Amino acid sequence: MLWLVALACRPSSDPGTKVVLVVVDGVRVEESVGLTPSELSGRTGPEHWPLIHAELLPQATLIRGMRNMGTTITAPAHATLATGTRTPLANLAVDNGAGLYRPVLPTIAEELEQQGTGESVWIANQTLISPVTWSLMPGFEQDRSDFVLITSEVGEVQPSQADAPVWPKLQRTLEEERPQLVMVNLKAVDRAGHYGQPGVEPYLEAVDAVDAPLVRLWDQLQQDPWYADDTVLIITTDHGRHRDDGSAEYWRSHGDWSGGDREGFAILLGPDVLRNEVVDTPYALEDLAPTIAALTGVELPWAEGLPMQDALSVYLPTTAREGVAALAVDGPWQVEQVFTDDPAHRSVIRFQGRRLSSEEAWAAEEPAIAADGDRAAICWREVRLDEGWMPWTPRCVLVEGGTVQDLRMPEAVVSSFWEADLRWREGVLQVAYAHNPYDIAQVGVEGDVGPRLARWEGGSWTQTATFGQLLYPESVQHSAESLVFVASPIGNEAREQRRLYVQEPGGEAVLLETPLAQPVSGGWLITRPAVRGQQILAVGVGDTERVLFVLDRGTGQDRVLTRDAELPVHLAPVWAANTPVWALQGERARVCTPEGCVDVGARIRDLDYDGSSVWVVTQEDGEPWEARAL
Repeated sequence: MLWLVALACRPSSDPGTKVVLVVVDGVRVEESVGLTPSELSGRTGPEHWPLIHAELLPQATLIRGMRNMGTTITAPAHATLATGTRTPLANLAVDNGAGLYRPVLPTIAEELEQQGTGESVWIANQTLISPVTWSLMPGFEQDRSDFVLITSEVGEVQPSQADAPVWPKLQRTLEEERPQLVMVNLKAVDRAGHYGQPGVEPYLEAVDAVDAPLVRLWDQLQQDPWYADDTVLIITTDHGRHRDDGSAEYWRSHGDWSGGDREGFAILLGPDVLRNEVVDTPYALEDLAPTIAALTGVELPWAEGLPMQDALSVYLPTTAREGVAALAVDGPWQVEQVFTDDPAHRSVIRFQGRRLSSEEAWAAEEPAIAADGDRAAICWREVRLDEGWMPWTPRCVLVEGGTVQDLRMPEAVVSSFWEADLRWREGVLQVAYAHNPYDIAQVGVEGDVGPRLARWEGGSWTQTATFGQLLYPESVQHSAESLVFVASPIGNEAREQRRLYVQEPGGEAVLLETPLAQPVSGGWLITRPAVRGQQILAVGVGDTERVLFVLDRGTGQDRVLTRDAELPVHLAPVWAANTPVWALQGERARVCTPEGCVDVGARIRDLDYDGSSVWVVTQEDGEPWEARAL
């Protein structure tokens, strides 16, 4: 018997609960778990997946309220489910390697391997998700997962167009390597949805084809002494697809905020999982990694998702997800994003104890503030779980004399990573931001992607739109009379490089070319710059080093402030008057200036300056995130 052979390869100690996560890429609810007949096939989910519904669901919990509330595209969706944090990972080809194109926060696989509980592996018949096997967080360089690309034939480099070759490789990996965590992507459904011809039949055939193998996988796990009765199987999808609106083959696409794209599912079965349950709680992709962490006993302190306790038969404690998620300060004014433990209302924006975000918001995030004497402008993004469409929207308010005035933004829809840079100039409020409502990460999908500047004066907005065919513009900031932002250059090197651009209102984006902003050779990732007049403070991450540098736009010269492997990518440096301030994240978090560093806690997730003091959001192990002035 195969399992007798496998016992010879069994590790010396059992790491505990194992998890096999299978992502059926791009399958819609209608053709998988939905009970309403699909407009594409006329059949229901149980008719497409009869064995799963008959044999697995009676033993399982079905999360029917699962959603992708970020970018409904494969690469960023997988980065989100791997890290437990919504992640703006560009959906770029990776034919010559992942390079620096990786999540900035640790993945569940990295935490599992670093904490010494077991091995992990990714298996897929596509290359797009290979970057999620490891992150850019300092200290995790040696804890990456293995990535196994399934090709059509031995020696081939192109991924298999079908899912069939994935199953025998998965079985051999389970038997021979005994990983504690296996994450599998099945690409055939999404590939057939996009490109299968003629018509809808190839997509439907690909959906139907995963039914029996998934049931066989569960049976095989139960027949293997290493995995039997100690393994949780999770079946989910990374995104859906458009619902038919009468247009020719409209259903093939995905990538926006429609219900068809956002709505998904998760099926969980195994120990500590409820049997024959249906849960409508609005869980999301970022909840998968915290759930896996709870099941395997791993701490996942950076995650913003929630364990899916509704699916579990026992309460499994995890690292506290509570306290302050982000803050913005200016003088005596302070606004915070605060975590909640309600899956339907996950975070709120609070100002001086007052809730500013909508009571109906599923989440409210990324506060920004700018004070002007006795008044202040505050902006953030939020999203509601409206039926049919669930777009992120920008919110800005003016707080003055105890009143709050809603400043209706000229943008109706923004990216799920939208953030504003605010400033007052001669009594006029200016808001700079990236216009990229679909979170577009590749060329040729939407032309009007780029920085924008909006001005509030006389009770209305005026807007300057400056567009270009840019790759994932973000972190737009004011700099004198121009805007400074980060984007990727067009071309094959885009997956390895993020560059600094400057753009005058109404003009074209100009690449800043200095030795550090534009190195002669090698990959180079520029992260979240901080701007003060003509001075730009930024972190550059290369294959072998990380540097903090200052670029003077007036002279075109740049200089290195420090070279340190512990410079994190998730956190922007700040200017404290004329002094640069940055963070380091190693075994402990530190905040630094050119004069030295101070320990601030186990982890740091935000950094700001109010005009007199530096503020941080930090956490000690097992404690809530806390905002405080240094």
